[in-house]
Amino acid sequence: MIIENTVFNSLQTLDGSSFDGSVIKNCIFKGSSDKALYLRDCHNVEIKDCIFTGCTREAIKLASTGTRGCHNVSIHHNYFYNMPSHGILASLTKDSGFNHLNLSISDNEFYNVAYADTVDKNHCLYIVCSGFSITGNLFMDAKDAHAISVRASGDVKYNKIYSAKECGIRYFNSSPVSGGILRIEGNEISASTIGISFEKNSDSNYGTIMGAIVRNNIIKYCQVPYEEKGQINWLIEKRDCTW
Repeated sequence: MIIENTVFNSLQTLDGSSFDGSVIKNCIFKGSSDKALYLRDCHNVEIKDCIFTGCTREAIKLASTGTRGCHNVSIHHNYFYNMPSHGILASLTKDSGFNHLNLSISDNEFYNVAYADTVDKNHCLYIVCSGFSITGNLFMDAKDAHAISVRASGDVKYNKIYSAKECGIRYFNSSPVSGGILRIEGNEISASTIGISFEKNSDSNYGTIMGAIVRNNIIKYCQVPYEEKGQINWLIEKRDCTW
């Protein structure tokens, strides 16, 4: 299925295997009173060259319910702006029973996303699954919390982050998926409260990554360039960073 050159003003849902292989391109999602795009149990979906703006909730959400997750979803070359909630949420719970495998988020631009000041906190990217690739994105003004918030292992590489209220990149272990290596490499973070943050969840019911590699990142004009909080019990290799 190809969905293209269309303007949407309300929630659009792709639910089930009948949407496998869908391509959504050159569409505008604006002013939805809910999420803009909701994916559940669909594989090999590509979302590219779209605009997301003015949605009350997430621009794109991968559901934590269902039976098989959303595998091989590629979200690239899209433009997100003026949104109060998460830009992209890949959600899982302990009851999900699956992972969103091979999620790729690349070459997108986020401007004034996650600006609502809430108790639960909003992030431009809120990624709970593992095995993701977050590469080459631009983030400007994450006013509520973090630009990139990840909860499991994967790659966060070559992103540019300017002005996150809390963290440019943050790992906190609250995913039902554990193990693997988190690679944070070649990112440029500036004018944020904290550049890169690792925090151990005090809830022992959650596992953690096996380790992290933090290298070749440039962090400048941040109050705290790098931090580790809690009883960190995984290996973090840090090298060739500037802060």
